[in-house]
Amino acid sequence: MKFKALSMFSSAGVAETYFDKHGIEVKVASEILPERVALYRHLYPMVNMIQGDITDKKVFKNVIDAAKKEGCDFIIATPPCQGMSSAGLMKKDDPRNRLIIHVVDAIKILNPKFVIIENVPEILLTDIKINDEWININ
Repeated sequence: MKFKALSMFSSAGVAETYFDKHGIEVKVASEILPERVALYRHLYPMVNMIQGDITDKKVFKNVIDAAKKEGCDFIIATPPCQGMSSAGLMKKDDPRNRLIIHVVDAIKILNPKFVIIENVPEILLTDIKINDEWININ
């Protein structure tokens, strides 16, 4: 069985290096940093890499529309961890902590068969503010 994947916060694509050998074909990827996008496009020229800030509604819509068009039924997401990692500042109000919301939104919209969210163990201890209420990510 083959799966078609959306990769969110893709960086240079290290997380999905061996996916194709296991029946997972990344069809759409997204990343904000231009240098990472350039490397990803070099390594994976057949993937529709969308550059931009996923918090921008237009960028998010482009990513979701592309994933729908490709029939993505698998999501891998590696949102930034600097705000929650013990190696970072662990700032409760770090805006990067809220990026997980866009992963959840993508899951709700695409209803994939499988989801992998890669992050530090402290993600399970992290609170984010939603509608003026602090809610644990876990």
